[in-house]
Amino acid sequence: MLRKAFRTSHREIADLLMEKKMANPKNRVEIILMPLVVACVGILGTLFITQQQERNSLAKADSDRQVKILEIFAEKVKSPDEGQRLLSLKLLRAVDDGLRYLRKSE
Repeated sequence: MLRKAFRTSHREIADLLMEKKMANPKNRVEIILMPLVVACVGILGTLFITQQQERNSLAKADSDRQVKILEIFAEKVKSPDEGQRLLSLKLLRAVDDGLRYLRKSE
């Protein structure tokens, strides 16, 4: 009997497994639920990723805006004219209230 078991080929084993699968077909609930579950997971994953990307893009836009304001401020504050320097400080405060440390220094 062991010799016969060792003599079976891979094809025979595969055929036996297929016969067992065919004997136990999927019921209608499994056929209907699987695509629904896959679709729900895909939709929820897409929503999560989209929200995360939106938050990241808003944060990047805000930081880019602040960097640009600081670049303009740095350019104007280097001016030899004292009026330009004071104007740059006032403009910086007016444009971006997020930089509160400038108000505390007065």
